[in-house]
Amino acid sequence: MSIENTLDLIAGKTLETMGYEIVRVHLSGKVRPTLQVIIDKLDGSGISVEDCISVSHTLSAILDVEDPIDSSYQLEVSSPGEDRPLTKLAHYERFKGFPIKMETSLPLNGQRKFIGNIIDVIDQTVTITYVAPDQSIVTQAFDISMITKARLRPEESPKINNVSPNKRKIK
Repeated sequence: MSIENTLDLIAGKTLETMGYEIVRVHLSGKVRPTLQVIIDKLDGSGISVEDCISVSHTLSAILDVEDPIDSSYQLEVSSPGEDRPLTKLAHYERFKGFPIKMETSLPLNGQRKFIGNIIDVIDQTVTITYVAPDQSIVTQAFDISMITKARLRPEESPKINNVSPNKRKIK
């Protein structure tokens, strides 16, 4: 089981009762690994430094007891930021209309990287509109299992049909 799944299993419910969700977990580094945990509030309000400290203390206590990582590591808790990663289907639903940059596991129409806007989310499918390399406008559905990386990308938002993408404030 991956560290992402393990952490969600051992700490997810506790963080939910505190009003947070785990957005992404990433373990990196070999000599002194860093366990990066990105959190967000369930109510959509912003993450403060105090939130990160509170979650860090809670996670440290849980990780000390459960001990899912064999070596010593550094815990880093942070907010998702404006270019937040999208790791769950609910994230795509929440940010419909927002600009996105994503990568797929397999090429589609000769490309694996896409910059566009989230149009819809139905079942396990995310639909985006993007400008193809030939400058045509493409609306494409992606099964969530095909998406390997995805982030909101406000600064890279293409104009499609001369209409600016949704400029809603990210909460």
